[in-house]
This record gives sequence, C-alpha cells and structure tokens, in this order.
Amino acid sequence: MTRRDACTVKAGAARSGENRRKMAQGPDFLVIGAARSGTTFLHTHLRTHPGLWLPPKKEIYYFSQQSGRGYLNRRQREHIPAFLASLAGAWRHGGAAWRDLRWGVRYLRGRPSDRWFLSLYPDLPGRRVGQIEPSYANLPDAALGHIARLLPDLKIVFVMRDPMDRAWSQILKRLARQGGRAIGTVPEAAIVAEIERYAAPMSAYADILDRWQRAFPRTEIHCAFYDALERDPRAVIDGIARFLGVGPHPNLDDDALGRRINHTRAYFEEIPAVHGRRLAERLLEPTRRLAARFPDPADGWTRRLETALATTEDATERTAACITS
Repeated sequence: MTRRDACTVKAGAARSGENRRKMAQGPDFLVIGAARSGTTFLHTHLRTHPGLWLPPKKEIYYFSQQSGRGYLNRRQREHIPAFLASLAGAWRHGGAAWRDLRWGVRYLRGRPSDRWFLSLYPDLPGRRVGQIEPSYANLPDAALGHIARLLPDLKIVFVMRDPMDRAWSQILKRLARQGGRAIGTVPEAAIVAEIERYAAPMSAYADILDRWQRAFPRTEIHCAFYDALERDPRAVIDGIARFLGVGPHPNLDDDALGRRINHTRAYFEEIPAVHGRRLAERLLEPTRRLAARFPDPADGWTRRLETALATTEDATERTAACITS
C-alpha cells in the first residue's frame, strides 16, 4: 500500500468514526412519567420546539422491556404501522417526514443493545435530544445505575399527578379502554392485581424520586405537576424547556394546547370505595414524604388519601355494628 493509499484509508476511517459518533450520542434528557400524567401531550408539543428533538415514537421501552431482546421484538413490531405511515408521508411531503422515516429504519432493523439505543439519538448541534419514557419511572436501582454510567450528563423530567387519580386513570386505560369494556365488567381480582403490580407503585412518587436521586444529582431532576399542565400548559412546557437549556417555545398553538390527547374520559367511572382504600393504604406514606418537599400540591393529595381511609373505616365499622346488633 502506498503512503497516499494509507492516508486515504485513515481519512475514510476518521470520517466513518465521526459519522458513527454523530449517530451514537444518546439522549440528553428523559421524561420518565408519570404515566397518565400528560406525557403524550408533552411529546406532541415538545417535538415542535425548534431547540429540541424527540423521535416520532414516544416510547421505545429499551431499559424496561427491550434490552437483550431479539430482532423485531414486540415493541419494535408495534412501530411498523407508524413506519409505513411515515413512508407515505415522506413520499408526499418530504422534510421532517424523511427524518422520521430514517429514524424508523434504524429502530426496526437493529437488535436492541446499548449501541443500538445510542444510535437512535442524532448529534444535533444547538438542540437537546430526548425521549419520553414513563415506564422508566419504576426501574430498579441496577437499571438506573446502568443508565447513569451510559449517560452521565442526563437530565430527568418527572411530572406528577394526584396519585389516586393517576392510578385510577391507568387502571381505566389498561383494563377498560384497551379491552373496549366498562370497568364495572372487569373482575375485581384483575383490578387488585393491577393496583399491586403497576398502579400503586407508579403513584408512589417519593419512592421513585428516591431511586432516581441515588443515580443522578437532584439538580438534574426537574419536577412538574399535572394540575399546572392542565391550568397553564404553556408555562409548564416553557419551564421544561428552560431546564433543558433552550428558550421558551416560540410558536405554541393555543387551540392545540386546549385539546386533550390519549384520554380515558369515555370509560370514566368513579373509584369504588374498596379500591380507593386499597390505593390509599399503599400511597399515603410515600405521599406524606413527598409533601415534605412539595407541600403544594402534595398536602392536598395527602388529605384526600387520609379521607379515603377514614371514610372506608367508618363504613366498615357501621357494617360491623349492624351485623352484631
């Protein structure tokens, strides 16, 4: 090989390495939930901020469900309809649709691994790159340690909602809306299992924050609240943008901000007292701890949980008195 050939090979390798780095930076931030707390709404509007980039797929579940899975696993296959839609969109409109299409190709053709995960987030100078992943809120310490080693400069956003309302909304979505049935037709055992396994742990916000703060500095975790998102979505979105180091959103659409996304209103029913008590038993202690840091709104959440416990205790006592009289 001549000296010139060697230089050409070296330059090509350097360019190849540079290109790999540009497509393997990983996210700058994660929005870790909580589920049923406006995360789909945030994905919709943060994607339109010119200083931010989020992939077309809101959640990829890498650390919670995809790590170590094979090619075209269930979570990847779920993206195929959206990928086909982006193919049609790219053909008709070009622009951002082509970027979504290229992202979909990388997402679908790779076998989930750390390298594959990092490759999904482009290096975009002047922009913050991120992902919304509510399932990450309840990752165990070992998984959070892995994330911290892989992404040591990561910023975290966590949105909290009234813990009983959030848990019940999750139950309505998973057991009623996804099954196309009224919650009253769902067996009680299924609701109890959902509370124990998913709904209550995802609403135990103090426990979630404790775990994430063992992996990342408190200063790198931004907390927001669903009530504020409903009341003044522009302020919450701009607060997240400032935390991420970009300016306020320059072109939020007021009509779009007023539209609900991914709601369970058609399946809404009040929380039955028996399930309200079960949730309150599991959520009162972590919510009291949360109130020490965020008295507004967590003091109100605590009072509601205390009332749910007291009300069902009184009803139980009255029932017992009737039986024994």
